[in-house]
Amino acid sequence: MAGDAHYAGIRELGQRFRTASNSFFARRREDLTTRKKAWSENMAKKEALCQRAEILAESMEWDAASGEMKRLQAEWKTVGAVRRNRSEEIWNRFRAAADKFFERYHNRHQIALQSKLDEREEMVASLEALAAATNGDVPANLAEEVQRLRTTWNRSVPIPSAEVKVLVDRWETALSGLIQGQAAAFKGTDLDPAAILLKMEKLVARVEALVDAAAETRGGLSPTEQLAARLRTALASNAMGGHTSDDAKWRNAADIVKEAQASWLRLGPLTSDDARTLDNKFRAACRRVMDQARRHGGHTSGPPNRRPPARSAVSAGTQ
Repeated sequence: MAGDAHYAGIRELGQRFRTASNSFFARRREDLTTRKKAWSENMAKKEALCQRAEILAESMEWDAASGEMKRLQAEWKTVGAVRRNRSEEIWNRFRAAADKFFERYHNRHQIALQSKLDEREEMVASLEALAAATNGDVPANLAEEVQRLRTTWNRSVPIPSAEVKVLVDRWETALSGLIQGQAAAFKGTDLDPAAILLKMEKLVARVEALVDAAAETRGGLSPTEQLAARLRTALASNAMGGHTSDDAKWRNAADIVKEAQASWLRLGPLTSDDARTLDNKFRAACRRVMDQARRHGGHTSGPPNRRPPARSAVSAGTQ
């Protein structure tokens, strides 16, 4: 009897132990299932934050992206734990995206400049490809395509960099080559070489009429020269304000020259001998009028009356 009671006690203890063990492992499985679910949900949240951070890392919307990146960093701290063997990997991924963005943000001005240079480079390459095409490869819509590229080039944001000069020189060379090599394709447009020369002649005549006014005021001309000068000066005098004072006339003359210079800069580039001759005459005439305007107290700041050293004719869109 005593033995039966002893064994009964042992069985009871064993049952209590198994019950406790089963309860523990059941609760452990439930806890592990709950934690796995939380880990999975947290991992999904962190992966979403990584994906967004990686998109922002390439952004050039600097202020907006900077604010959002900081918000993502704050949100990351609120997300719970993930599996230990994935924790370092996902954190390194997020940190790498954030570090990349803020490194780019620190160098944002250089990046913006390079982006503008790349855009210009692409336009120059497109124009050079058209200029290099043989007669058989020239597209039927050559003039429209060149005008489209030229409009985009002229509207591009100016680039304060010495590097852009190389691109400007390449652009001008390709454009002048196209205009003179494919003149028929541009007939009737503002890139028609004949039309450009005519506009150059009119601008030269307009400024030279102002030069004649300066010569007449100084005297020293023969009667025939004075008569011719007076005829030309009559036109210039109307533009300069009629019978106003000499100082006012020359201030007006300076304004007329500035307008002429601005118009000259908008002309398509030409490098023919005729264009070089007109360019030299235009610059000389502008210089003489501006010198006279300065002597009369005129304000002569404005578009520069100069050209790149390697060229004789003005191109449009030089930044």
